[in-house]
Amino acid sequence: FPIQITSTMIVLFKQVRWAVFPGLVTIILAKLIGGVALFQDGLMRHSLLTAKDKRLDLCNEGFNGIRVLQMLAWVPPFQSRLLQARQEELRIQCCRLWLTKMVAALDNTLGPIVTL
Repeated sequence: FPIQITSTMIVLFKQVRWAVFPGLVTIILAKLIGGVALFQDGLMRHSLLTAKDKRLDLCNEGFNGIRVLQMLAWVPPFQSRLLQARQEELRIQCCRLWLTKMVAALDNTLGPIVTL
């Protein structure tokens, strides 16, 4: 890997001279931004799992006590708590999806960005 990068940089330097260094800096910055974004994705994965656990605990509680919920007419408040937990889970899932797609978009457009 180091030999490949070194030889590529030498060949590029012979072709375009000093213009190779801004491109190299751009690539390094883009990869650093992608790395930070993927680190954030890992943190968001933990919060997603926490939100999912909360929702599943509520579902389990509802399934186990369905008779009590219906007998005491607690279904609408319990249902709103469950839907609120699901909304939080979907919000985190959407943020994670957006973050992952932005990293992929940055990687896919990095070639044309460096070329320009």
